[in-house]
Amino acid sequence: MGIVGDNVTHCHREAFMETPDGVMLEFIEITDPVPTPIPPTAACAGKLHLCLYVDSIQEWVQELDKHGVKPFMEPQEALLGDGVTCYWVYFMDPEGMLFELQEKN
Repeated sequence: MGIVGDNVTHCHREAFMETPDGVMLEFIEITDPVPTPIPPTAACAGKLHLCLYVDSIQEWVQELDKHGVKPFMEPQEALLGDGVTCYWVYFMDPEGMLFELQEKN
C-alpha cells in the first residue's frame, strides 16, 4: 500500500485496534522510511507522540531498560491544576516516534 504526500510516495502497513469502549486506534508503520533529524522533544511543530498511562513509571522504566530502551531523562514530577501529582518520562522508538509514560497519583 502506498500513500502520497509532499511529492513522496511511502509504502506502509496499517493495523487498527478498537478498545472495549469503542475508541479506535490506528497504527501505521512506514516500511521505507527516510531518515530525518527530528529534535527529541514533544514541543516542536509537526511532532507527534503517544502517551500511555501506567500504574508505575519506575517499573516500566526498568522493564524497558532490560530491552535497551533508555529514557531521555529520569521521570519528572509535575503538579497538575487539580492538585494531582503526576510523573512523566519520554522514550523514542527506533523510527523516531516519541512515547510518553505518565503516572498519576
